[in-house]
Amino acid sequence: MRLRIVLTWVLGLVFVAAAIGKSISPTDLALVLRWFVNDAISVNQARGIVGVVVAIEMLIGLRLLMGAPSNKALAVTAAALCVFTLVLLRLALSGDPNAPSCGCLGVIARVRHAQSDAAVGLARNFALLFIAAWLIVQGRSRPAAPVSDGATDGGPRQERAKHGFTLIELLVSIAVIATLIGIVLPSFASTARQSRETVVLADEREAMSTITQYADSNHELFPSLTHDGRPDILATVGGVEIDRSYFATASYFWPNNPALGFDPGFLDHLSMMPRGTEEYAEFLRVNNLPDGVIISRYPITNTAFAEPRFWRPGGPADKFLLRSMKLSGVTFPSSKGILVDISIGAFKTGYPTEDIFAAFADGSASKLRYESVYEIGRPLDRPYGSTPVGIMSTTDGIEGRDR
Repeated sequence: MRLRIVLTWVLGLVFVAAAIGKSISPTDLALVLRWFVNDAISVNQARGIVGVVVAIEMLIGLRLLMGAPSNKALAVTAAALCVFTLVLLRLALSGDPNAPSCGCLGVIARVRHAQSDAAVGLARNFALLFIAAWLIVQGRSRPAAPVSDGATDGGPRQERAKHGFTLIELLVSIAVIATLIGIVLPSFASTARQSRETVVLADEREAMSTITQYADSNHELFPSLTHDGRPDILATVGGVEIDRSYFATASYFWPNNPALGFDPGFLDHLSMMPRGTEEYAEFLRVNNLPDGVIISRYPITNTAFAEPRFWRPGGPADKFLLRSMKLSGVTFPSSKGILVDISIGAFKTGYPTEDIFAAFADGSASKLRYESVYEIGRPLDRPYGSTPVGIMSTTDGIEGRDR
């Protein structure tokens, strides 16, 4: 009896401690949740789910600490442990070097490797599952108290206790729940991811349409804040000079071009982060940028700002080859990428895939494998700040191909 009380308290204290730890620092679990569903949910949504998890853990922990929990309460405890264990199991077996740490050791010690950290959490959860199963078995085998049966002779008699789950029933139930969760969650993650990718590609087509409209009104030229043949001259946004490389300025700051005339809503849509947020203010501070500057989440290919011969192996690195090219000069409109979305895929650190989401000169948009783009376009590392990745620094420039 005493051992049962002690183990119940151990379970309760672990759940309460876990809830307190997550409420103090919800970032670890939020990152794990976003990784688990391939970033199909936003940071705020992930934190909302963390809040629900904290509430559930706290309720379970307090119920256990109140003493004498029923088999149903213990079964709920075991089910919650099963869900957490499945997430940790996927982390431990993922092999993803960018997988987030679950923070299973909390403030006691932090194992930096995500898989090792998840393994520690798995060991803990298996131990807690064993304790919960033992408590359930002990609960069903406790003798029933005598009760009076006035319907017969009024004397006391031993009534057989109504048993809870047997150990076999519990294990089978856990296995069924685990199997269903294992089937449903990946399916949900896949569907949510496909939905997000559809939205991303639609947004890229819209951004590409904007560039096409600009080119139609500006001698077919790509929008740029740079100066032809003068990489040494800084671009100016809002009267403030931006100290960035030639290609970075041309590629990322095109929404700040006053000739484009974006409305504020569309500017935020193009931006890597909404203006007015703490994240935005911190980004400006770290990168020494003026307030109000917009850095596009859809950078234009570097090849749009230098002549094709600049992008050939062994070609001249003459700065006078640096100038905004014409959209009509693209040789293979359906094969030359113009925009990439750096908020998702291979351009985003921690994303579990190596996909590139690109919009092409013909107005289409699609998802490409990074390796395929790299092999076809054979990007070059060129002076003046080029980015040697697929689409951005394609061999032969706008006369080249990316798919």
